[in-house]
Amino acid sequence: ADSREEPPTAASIRAEFPQAELRTGPFDAHFLAAADELILSPGVDPALPAMRAARAAGARLLGDIELFAHEARAPIVAITGTNAKSTVTTLVWLMAQQAGLRVACGGNLGTPALELLAPDVELYVLELSSFQLETVIDFAADVATVLNVAPDHLDRYPDMEAYCNAKLRIYRGARRAVFNRDDALTVPGAGCAAARNSFGFGPARAGDYGLLGRDDGEWLACGTEALIAVRDLALRGRHN
Repeated sequence: ADSREEPPTAASIRAEFPQAELRTGPFDAHFLAAADELILSPGVDPALPAMRAARAAGARLLGDIELFAHEARAPIVAITGTNAKSTVTTLVWLMAQQAGLRVACGGNLGTPALELLAPDVELYVLELSSFQLETVIDFAADVATVLNVAPDHLDRYPDMEAYCNAKLRIYRGARRAVFNRDDALTVPGAGCAAARNSFGFGPARAGDYGLLGRDDGEWLACGTEALIAVRDLALRGRHN
């Protein structure tokens, strides 16, 4: 089903899948309510009346990330945030490559998640949008992070709380949650059972990450353990 009268891929869908019914135009609530499962594109709002009616009738609403999670056979690093998620996703992907891992990277960035699935992948690194996270159910990342939350997509969400809650769904079932202690909106809720690490600009407690001032300059540090001198980092910008 596509809400557009003539979707750009309609001809190829009809040619490749002649046995499949293609419905176009406004969503038919009665038709959708007969489904057991609805797989939504991230661009389709689960709050639409037709989707709410289907859910009320017992249909499960899920998306590509939930389908991906059912098939993935390697650890998953999941990254979201209003800003910098593409930068951080790319950095984690490059670091994993440098560590010698066969790593696949995509999701909301570059290659769609379902196209990443392969038997030889040793690590998946996914950038996830709030839209994609709205329809996760059993998705459980090995490491999940919310980098930051700022006002965005408020044409889709009724308020900041709803937008923030969509972002925080990334922590559902996660084994480890990494959050920004300088941004309270990124902190996992009390119901999150994951092990936790934080990052921030200031000094950090044991097991957390921050910046440590020493006589020879500022260092990236884990707790009180200095790891890398900031002056030796090629990546510019204190936020990096």
